Amino acid sequence: MAVKNTVSMSKVKDILTFTIDNNNRLQEEGGTPIAIGLEASAGVGKTSVVEQVAKERNMTFAKINLHEMEEAGDLIGFPMKEYECQMMMRKKKEDGTFAVTVAPQPVWLNEKQLDNNTNPNIRYQQTGKTRMSYAKPSWVPEYNENGTICLLDDYVRK
Repeated sequence: MAVKNTVSMSKVKDILTFTIDNNNRLQEEGGTPIAIGLEASAGVGKTSVVEQVAKERNMTFAKINLHEMEEAGDLIGFPMKEYECQMMMRKKKEDGTFAVTVAPQPVWLNEKQLDNNTNPNIRYQQTGKTRMSYAKPSWVPEYNENGTICLLDDYVRK
C-alpha cells in the first residue's frame, strides 16, 4: 500500500517563506542558496502559491514553462564571444583640454556592445583576450532589490 504525504498550501507558503529568508542569510554569509522542488497533481495551486509569495514580498516572479523549451539555449541563453577591453574615459578639464584615464579593471564586452558605443568620452581598447559566454535569455527579468522567484514549471509533461 502506497503512503501519500499531504501538505496544505498554507504549509507550502510557510516553507517557501522560510527558504527565501534562509537563502538571503546564506548569501549574506557567502553561502549557496538552495532550490525547492514542488511536486503534486495538476490544479492544486502550486504555481499560485509561489506567485502569491513573490507578490507579498515584492519580488519579481518569473515562470518558465520547460515543456515549451526546444533547446538548451532557450533556457541558458545562446553562446556569444566576448572581448576583454580596457576602458578609457575622456574628461574635459577647466582649461579646455582633455584628460584620459584608464579604468583599473578591464571589462568584457560582446561585439554588439563594442559596435554600439555612442559615448564620445568612452573608448574601449581590446587586450586580445576572448572568451565564450551566454547571452541573457529574453525571459530573464530585470534586477529587483527584493529578489526574484524563478519557477521552472511543467518539467514533466505527460
